[in-house]
Amino acid sequence: MKITGIQLKNFLIFKELKLGGDGAPLSPHMNLLMGKNKKGKTDVLKSIPAGLFGNLDPSMIRTGEEKSEIIIDLEAYKIRRTITQKGTKGLKVTSADGSVNTTLQTYIDSLIGIADKGKRGFLFNPIALVLSDDKAKYLRDLFKTTMKPEDLKDVSDEFTDGIDYTMDGMDLINLLANEKTGLIYRKRAELNKIAEQKLALLTGKLEAIKGFDANAYQPGAVEELSRQIGVLRQEISNAETLQEQEKKNKPLREDLEKKIASAEALLNALKGDREIADERVTLTTEIDDIRGQISELQKKLEGKETALKVLDDTKKQRRDLEDSLKNWRETLEAIKIKDMPNIEELNTHLHAKEAEHETALADEAKYDIWLEAEQDIRPEYEKKKAEADKLTDTLKYLRKDLATRLTKEANIPIDNLRIEGNTVWVGDISVDNMSTSEQMMMGLDMTKRLNAGAPFQVLICDRVESLDDESFGVLQRWVIENDVQLFATSVYHEGQKVPEGSLFVGDGGSVTATKPEPEKAA
Repeated sequence: MKITGIQLKNFLIFKELKLGGDGAPLSPHMNLLMGKNKKGKTDVLKSIPAGLFGNLDPSMIRTGEEKSEIIIDLEAYKIRRTITQKGTKGLKVTSADGSVNTTLQTYIDSLIGIADKGKRGFLFNPIALVLSDDKAKYLRDLFKTTMKPEDLKDVSDEFTDGIDYTMDGMDLINLLANEKTGLIYRKRAELNKIAEQKLALLTGKLEAIKGFDANAYQPGAVEELSRQIGVLRQEISNAETLQEQEKKNKPLREDLEKKIASAEALLNALKGDREIADERVTLTTEIDDIRGQISELQKKLEGKETALKVLDDTKKQRRDLEDSLKNWRETLEAIKIKDMPNIEELNTHLHAKEAEHETALADEAKYDIWLEAEQDIRPEYEKKKAEADKLTDTLKYLRKDLATRLTKEANIPIDNLRIEGNTVWVGDISVDNMSTSEQMMMGLDMTKRLNAGAPFQVLICDRVESLDDESFGVLQRWVIENDVQLFATSVYHEGQKVPEGSLFVGDGGSVTATKPEPEKAA
């Protein structure tokens, strides 16, 4: 069923308008209303849903008039609808045989074949999808989706507490997963920022100890080296004390050594005990012999006694020297430093240990950094990253899986269509990346499916001048191939190529099938 005629009286810009008949015949397919701006082209399109469904209000009555009337001929039926300045509406449906139907709007809906006002496909403007700056919102407004609490059972209560499930499902997804303002998206961005900061800190820490082998690190090395260095320093201190004592003892030692040397020389010069003993025996014998000759040998006796006394003195001197020598040797032995440490070797060993100690201290600092990096920072980073990744999975579920399911449940008549945030996808292709003709075909396909089985096949398109030649050609072919009646508008420009069957809307609301004359130069 198609429209065969439209009559308007005092409707918007028109005083009176008649489409259909010889002057402005209506095509069963392409009806392109052309004209300059503000001539009433779009008003004609508005009259169709207004006449069929009563989308009228007093603002649509022509200025200065009391009542507006719309008459639409549907082959064997005539629909007459009126409205007054007071808002009073009138409706009359007449059959070709003259009978008048009394059920009115219900009857009209039965004629059209689609009673659901939300899915009266002929009102869907396929180029609106092409022209819309926000295709996602356009589709969400056209096809309402419903979300249930169980759809978000795996989403954290942090995001779902207070959710109003009476809202449109796609709006809820947008609330949670919008790429700029979504609650989950912002939380993930916050977690990713923290994770990036932790990763940068972790990378910096590990870079600072690059080459450090934590497995080879010995935690007690610093303490052990500190102990060894302390022992070495004590040994060096003791050695230095001994050296100082040796220095102080040097004059005494040298004096004793001289005395010992002098005493040994003198002792060696004196007769020995055996020699003295032998001589003493001889002298004693001689004395005994001489005593017998005392008188004769008195002088000799005195000499011998003197010699004997000298020997006794010598023996005593020897004993004294031997005693002194013994004491001196004991004193010398007592002050003598045995096993004097090699301070130079000890210092060399100390410097080596101190170098090891410095290395161990550096390793200890690196180990502390490593511990902080691996035991504190890395777990924090991995935790935040895991939380962010989990939210990424949640966002994927919301934007793709859930959006696809809600779209399917809403019976949006496009296969594999889903809405993710502000982007519309068909399969793996973004609608924004489709060509104009591809978007046009998607809109037409949607229109066809919405009208499937409906006897009334009429399509309304405003501003088709916005389409490129390819897209407009797609629209023309589709209308004919699918036996659909199209009412469309296009702004006319001087010298423009005019499609066949176009109707021209001129001044005063006149509509003709004749191309207007070019404007004369002033």
